[in-house]
Amino acid sequence: MMGARRSEPFSLRFIAKGNGTETARMEATKVEKKTLDDARLAVPAGYQVVTLDQMIAGFMPPGMGSGHPMPGVPPHRPPHQCVGRGR
Repeated sequence: MMGARRSEPFSLRFIAKGNGTETARMEATKVEKKTLDDARLAVPAGYQVVTLDQMIAGFMPPGMGSGHPMPGVPPHRPPHQCVGRGR
């Protein structure tokens, strides 16, 4: 298995705050020491590396990005129009 074993402590609780107020919390509820199959960490078939520029362009409306679409993502389409409810 690739990677280094570390004996340093790691966080079991993460609390995010905004303006002094808790906005999110993540906490480990169970920790087990066991060996995992290397296949669980294999790169998925079809995985492609994209640049930050390509990723951002994939979310931009036509004409606003760099012109380099993100592989595997369809071109941007305008949001669906609301139908009914007086609109």
